[in-house]
Amino acid sequence: MINVDFKKASQVATDTVFKTLTLFVILALVIGTARIFLDMGKIFSASIEVGFNTLVSDILGMIVVLELFKGLLEYFELHRVRITLIADMTLVFIMRELMIALYQHRLEWQELIAMSLLITALGGLRLMAITRSPGKIIETSM
Repeated sequence: MINVDFKKASQVATDTVFKTLTLFVILALVIGTARIFLDMGKIFSASIEVGFNTLVSDILGMIVVLELFKGLLEYFELHRVRITLIADMTLVFIMRELMIALYQHRLEWQELIAMSLLITALGGLRLMAITRSPGKIIETSM
């Protein structure tokens, strides 16, 4: 009879998947950095506005990838993904989209209100996750 430890097998499988994802994120960081340097040529060849739009979008995209990389590294340390990290990554992504849309003047007031509400909700979620985390002792005043 074969005795299989499913908990250990799932941990090995999960670690393998996350290590593979980490390699892809590192590759994306290298390619993204190279793309930023290649896109700097657009400042000189095309108009400055087009080149600057491209560079702002590329750099903000790299910030999102860096947050993802930070999340993967934290998973290896803690073997869990914290809700604050997910909220941080989502906030960075939404704020990236918001900054690009605002910079390019292509944001309607309805979208601005929707993004503001989403940022507020995610900020509240992050605040609750920090103040009500499992390891934190809640003080009561009597």
